[in-house]
Amino acid sequence: GAVKTYAGTALSASKLLIQPQVSEAATGWSIINSSKIETGHSSDPVISESLSDAYQLYKIQYYFVFASHGLLGLQVKHSGSWQTSSYWYQGQRGKHTTQYTYNANNNANRIYVGASSSGRIINGTVTFGNVHSTNQNKTFYLDTGMSYNLTGGYGNGTYIDQAIGGHNSTAAVTGLRFHCSSITEGWFVLEGLKI
Repeated sequence: GAVKTYAGTALSASKLLIQPQVSEAATGWSIINSSKIETGHSSDPVISESLSDAYQLYKIQYYFVFASHGLLGLQVKHSGSWQTSSYWYQGQRGKHTTQYTYNANNNANRIYVGASSSGRIINGTVTFGNVHSTNQNKTFYLDTGMSYNLTGGYGNGTYIDQAIGGHNSTAAVTGLRFHCSSITEGWFVLEGLKI
């Protein structure tokens, strides 16, 4: 039988509109890494240790439940080691009808995703780019929802946080991990976008 091939859309008897092929990289996000985390996980979950300029923009989506309320944050890896100081962050938190701003100096041990406050259930999104740069223009935008505890089947002490943070260094960022207390369950997905 004959083989049918799509060449384009006929505009007239002598003109054909040919659609360019779109590469996968140009159409959207690519999943780089993902992980499900279960009870008994004792180390900080590593998001990636191979960040580079292969992607111009990165996105992490995550959801964690803690055995009891804990602190969640991000730590970067550069120059071959995980950094445990010299972080900064600032943002805004909303609770019910009141809001306040918060910030940390350049010596925190992580970029807190929840205003350096504890949460029992924490989920959100982190976006960042320019990790390969040797200047200090690397920032992490964190959009977070959290509940401090669970009571009677619903969350109480609920917050919505929007923050921006980074590490006070000119070194290229090669890795990223969550820094937190013991996780009961959860997951994360790291995606990259080529521009």
